[in-house]
Amino acid sequence: LFRSEPAYLRDVFIEAKAEGDFRIYTSTVGETVGCTLQAEIRSPSGSRAAYSGELSLPITGVLNGVHPWSIEHPTLYTLTVQLIRPGSAGLPDRVLDEKTVRFGFRTVQFVAGGLYLNGQRVELRGLNRHQSFAYQGYAMPDSIQRLDAQILKKDLGCNAVRTSHYPQSPAFLDACDELGMMVQVEAPNGFDNTQWEQILRRCRRHPSVVLYCGGNEVPLTDSILDQLEYCRQLQQQLVPDALFSPMEALLGAYWLPDEGNVCEKPLPHDPEKMVRVRAMSDVLEPQKHIGIGVAGTRWQDLEPLISFYERPYLSHEVGILDTYIPLDLEKRYEGTRIGTSLFSGARALLQEAGLLESAPLYYRHSCYWSAVLRKLDIELLRLTRGVSGYDYLGAIDCHWHRCGYTPGILNEFHEYKPGEDAAQILRYNGESL
Repeated sequence: LFRSEPAYLRDVFIEAKAEGDFRIYTSTVGETVGCTLQAEIRSPSGSRAAYSGELSLPITGVLNGVHPWSIEHPTLYTLTVQLIRPGSAGLPDRVLDEKTVRFGFRTVQFVAGGLYLNGQRVELRGLNRHQSFAYQGYAMPDSIQRLDAQILKKDLGCNAVRTSHYPQSPAFLDACDELGMMVQVEAPNGFDNTQWEQILRRCRRHPSVVLYCGGNEVPLTDSILDQLEYCRQLQQQLVPDALFSPMEALLGAYWLPDEGNVCEKPLPHDPEKMVRVRAMSDVLEPQKHIGIGVAGTRWQDLEPLISFYERPYLSHEVGILDTYIPLDLEKRYEGTRIGTSLFSGARALLQEAGLLESAPLYYRHSCYWSAVLRKLDIELLRLTRGVSGYDYLGAIDCHWHRCGYTPGILNEFHEYKPGEDAAQILRYNGESL
C-alpha cells in the first residue's frame, strides 16, 4: 500500500532533437490548480540543467553541446520532472509527484533517399523478433530479454528489430536504447484505437523506437484504411519524433488486391488505395517482390519495381526459409508442459515413408540451403538502390513446438544451426557487405 497525493503526474515525455532543442510534455491527474513543474536534465557525465514551466504548456529549451543518440554511440540522458504545489502562509513548496525517464537526443527522418538518423543515412539491417522462448514461452526475466537484444546486435549484426507482432518487454526496449538498436513497434492485429494510444504512450520514451506500424498482413479494406489514417494522426500528435508505416505487406493495395480497380503495371495494385496508403506513410513495407529469394535475380530488375512506391522501401519478411525439425531435440521436451507430440508425429510420418534414418541428413541439408538463400536475399537487397532496409523473418526459432515454424538462424535454445556461425552472418549482415 502507498499513500498518494491528491494530484500526480500521469505521463512524462520529452521530444529531443539531435541539435539539442527539446519539448517536455506532461499530463496530470487530480487537483492541480496553482501547481507548477520543475524539470532537470542530467547528462551521462553528471552535469545538470534545470527548467521550470506551467502545466498548460510544454517546457521548451535548448541544451548546448549534446551527444546525440545513435547506433554507434547510444548516449542516454535522464529527465526528472516534479509536480510542485507552491507553499502558502509561510509553508514551503511541496513536491506532489516526481517521474524520471531516460531519453536520447536524436532526429529521425525518412526522405526519398532513405532513412536518416541525425542527418546520416542508415540502412536498417533488421529481423522479426517473436518474444517466445523454449519451455517458458513469454515468461522470461529481464536478464534474458536483455541478452536477446545483445545477440541480435553483436552476434547477428543487426542494427534494427521489428517486434512481431505486438509491443514487447520494457527490458528488451531498454536494452535496445542502450545498445543502439532501432526498433519498429507493431500493433497486434485486431487492436482498437484505445490500445493504439496505449502503445504510443508506452513506447515513446524509448529513443530506439523510431517506427510504429499498424499491423501485420491485414487486408486493406476501406474501413481498415480509415482506422490507419486515424492511427497516423494520433502518432503525429503523441510521438512527433517517430515515423509511421501503415501495414506490413500492404495486402489489398498491393500484392493480390482483392477488391476495387486493379492495375497490372508496373505491379498489380489498386490505384485508389495506393494513393491513400502513400498519403499516410513515412515508409512502406510491401510483401517481398517476386525474385527476392530466387537465385539469379538481379538488383537492376528490382529497382524499377521499388521506385513505384514513391516512399522509402523496407522489405517485408525477407527469407521465409523453414528448416526441417531436428528430432534430436525431442529429449529436451520430455516431461515439460509443451511435451513431445510434434516430434513423435513427425517421427511417425517419416517412419511410414521409410525416411526416418535419413532425417538427420535432411535436417542438415535444409539448414545449409537456408543459409545460402538467406545470404543471397540479404546481399540482393543491400545492392539494390531504393531499399532502405529489411526485416529478416527469424533470428531464433519460436513457438514452433506448436506449429512447426522454424525460420530461425538459431534454434529455440539459441544454438546456431548447421551451416551458420556468427562470423559468417556478420560477413553479409554486418555494417559492411
